[in-house]
Amino acid sequence: MKTDVKGLTTAQVQEQVQIGNTNYVPKPKSKSSLQIILGHTFNLFNLYNVIIAFFLIYVKEYLSIFFLNVIVMNIGIRSFQEIRAKKTVENLTILISQDTKVLRNGEFTTIASEDIVLGDVVLYQTGDQISADSLVLTDVIEVNESNLTGESEPVIKYPGDSLLSGSFVTSGSCLARTERVGTQSFAQKITDEARNYEPVESELMNIFLKITRICTTVVLPIGIILVYQSMGLRGNTFHETVLKTSTVLLSLLPKGLVLLTSLSFGVSVYRLAKKRTLVQEIYSIEVLSKVDVMCIDKTGTLTQGEMKVKDVIYLDEEKNAKKDIAAYLGNSKDVDSTSLAMKAYFDIDTIKTPQNIVPFSSVRKWGSMSFEGLGTIYIGAPEFLIQGYELPRQARHYQDEGARLLLVAKTDDAVFEPIVPNTIRALAIIVISDTIRLDVIPTLNFFKNNEVNVKVISGDNINTLRAVASQTGVVNGDKAIDISEMTSDEDLEYAVLNYNVIGRASPHQKQRMVKLLQKNGERVAMVGDGVNDVLALRSADCSIAMGAGSGAARQAAQIILLDNEFKTMVDVVMEGRLVTNNISRSASMYYLGTLLTFMLSIVSIILNTPYPFAPLQVSVMSMFAEGMPSSFVTFENDYSKPKDDVLPNILRNILPNATAMAIMFVGILSLKMDLKTSYTMMYFVTTYLSFALVYFAFKPMNWKRIGVLLAAASSFVTVCFIFYEQLYLVLLNPREIQITVVLIVISTGVLLLLKKFYAYAVTVFFNRRMRRKKKKQ
Repeated sequence: MKTDVKGLTTAQVQEQVQIGNTNYVPKPKSKSSLQIILGHTFNLFNLYNVIIAFFLIYVKEYLSIFFLNVIVMNIGIRSFQEIRAKKTVENLTILISQDTKVLRNGEFTTIASEDIVLGDVVLYQTGDQISADSLVLTDVIEVNESNLTGESEPVIKYPGDSLLSGSFVTSGSCLARTERVGTQSFAQKITDEARNYEPVESELMNIFLKITRICTTVVLPIGIILVYQSMGLRGNTFHETVLKTSTVLLSLLPKGLVLLTSLSFGVSVYRLAKKRTLVQEIYSIEVLSKVDVMCIDKTGTLTQGEMKVKDVIYLDEEKNAKKDIAAYLGNSKDVDSTSLAMKAYFDIDTIKTPQNIVPFSSVRKWGSMSFEGLGTIYIGAPEFLIQGYELPRQARHYQDEGARLLLVAKTDDAVFEPIVPNTIRALAIIVISDTIRLDVIPTLNFFKNNEVNVKVISGDNINTLRAVASQTGVVNGDKAIDISEMTSDEDLEYAVLNYNVIGRASPHQKQRMVKLLQKNGERVAMVGDGVNDVLALRSADCSIAMGAGSGAARQAAQIILLDNEFKTMVDVVMEGRLVTNNISRSASMYYLGTLLTFMLSIVSIILNTPYPFAPLQVSVMSMFAEGMPSSFVTFENDYSKPKDDVLPNILRNILPNATAMAIMFVGILSLKMDLKTSYTMMYFVTTYLSFALVYFAFKPMNWKRIGVLLAAASSFVTVCFIFYEQLYLVLLNPREIQITVVLIVISTGVLLLLKKFYAYAVTVFFNRRMRRKKKKQ
């Protein structure tokens, strides 16, 4: 390329390098993998478990330290999840590393795009990505900014126009001077904003970890008191003290549910992988199961992003029109999706050579070619070629459906200037449509029927959006709003709360609308495929990208649909709801043992009596009253939208049962019977109340659930009868059996009364808590 532009000298380049004005961007600082692992390893919860394990090893109770496996697995899983999330953020980028031609010392030289400096003159050609924000110096080019701005049409750039880093040259070549490089460039600012986010958190896991932290605070004082009473007041041996105390403390340190949650979501990730869905952040499945609003783009989500000729309306002799179209397309160098669609549909003639070409421009909205003996052929937007042109009824019908119309027109004169003479006449109308995905309508119906409001937020014009949204069944899809002129949060909030079809949205507007929805109490999912979606993807509660989308969108997303099928979203949502509902129901069964241990240990301390249960007894009770039922729950299919009352529901379930157990423990001790007999009765009453919790958690009952309960209960009784000595139980005589039955009946009445009390108390407590939160906001 010949030019009078000289570019920078070597000295000028060195000066910019010393100042730091280069296109190199250092990697973001973050915690190392080792720091992450150490952070999950060294905490108070793990320390207590290790201390307990040390004493169990010291008294040679080796079979009792298998709980350490759960600790190690928890550390491994949580460290792996955080390290993977960290690497995803670090790898997020919009700009690709490429060789770039720059003009230095009057000559072109090839350098890495990272070595560009401020003021460099860069040669951009068709297919190149703009490496730094620049100003066009020479020639005219066309660039695709759709991945940055959402505008699907290419944009023509003249000398003096700005080029945004991250966009691509679709036709032509030019020289451009860099104006912003490195961290100051448009693309890098989007990248930096996208990296500034918090990893996805599981609401279930947060609740479970909060309960774990509370339990951890009571372990030390209870442990000290139990050891003092056992050895100092009752004179028990060190071995017996360690065994009994460790039983209490390990039950007070709940580990299983945290592991179950991680493993359950891990299994879901595996199942979704088989359906061509990549889950990059494991807990995003849970978040997606609870979303209220799903924001999607048109191109690549509702439509395939693949233009095709839907119809041709011939207005002149079809034979002549086809000949003119063939000559035009045979010599067109345009490679945009619309041109490629026309070339695929029509026969093309590469023999005729044009005398003059006016390239198609997205600014002019038309292009033309002059041929000897044929005249000048025009293809473009009807309203830009023939002023006041009235479209045929059939063409208007297609336009109402969201199709793009291109008019083929002709004049017999040879036209060498970029003008449209009054002598042109219409030959044909080409109807271009972007194919609507076959899976969109049933998918949108699924969300409509499952409490998820879908909003189309795009950079396209509202007429196209309105038509596509109406065809695909978006709720109120016939109403659309253009927000290109909106700047205030008040206007954007009005638009996003009152419209489901929003057009001409910039990347920052998309992000702001996501945040405004969240401000109004909505959980928001964002589906996107371009760089213009990255900020909104990062701000959303759950982000989903198409596999064929831009690299930046895929890196920013928590979930990637590798098959590019929007219908796969149904599988992801249903999988998330299934695992979330199952874990929520299982939580009560797991935490009953923790609360029971706490209450019984308090009673034991007050009455200075040994803790009633041995480790093996607790294991057997947990196996049949918790393990079997909760395992069955994981195989049930509950696809309803998860509720936000996990913690209140857990408390409503376990507080009545645990309190009833503590009351019955005091009642049994007051009978003044033999301690072993009392503890045997207490064991059966406690197990009965555990099964009662399962019953209420399982409601509404069905034959399968009844069968599981009966199987678990009968298995428990059988094991107790066969292995009563190993379980430290005694055989009850007929009178003692009668007393046990009476105690069970009494415990049922106590439980029902307590359930009413706690249902009211828990509801009042959380309602007040919610009101306080709203006042603070």
